Amino acid sequence: METNKAKIEKYFENKSTELKQKIRDEAVKRAKQTLRRTGRRIDEITLSTYEEMIAAEEKEIKKQAMKWGFVSVIFGGFLPWW
Repeated sequence: METNKAKIEKYFENKSTELKQKIRDEAVKRAKQTLRRTGRRIDEITLSTYEEMIAAEEKEIKKQAMKWGFVSVIFGGFLPWW
């Protein structure tokens, strides 16, 4: 059985570049917000640290998308349409 990380990566690897870019843009936005909350500026950290922050945010976004996508399918399938 595949791990959750492998399932998530397999699902998103075949998606369009437009979707991948939206995920990247949101990850950059969240990374900048994290820097603001910690009181640091982007020029105070190394490029590799910033890339790691973005990669971590992308993983989190993908996990949330898979979780909420599954939940919406369940509710959409079982709730009657008014």
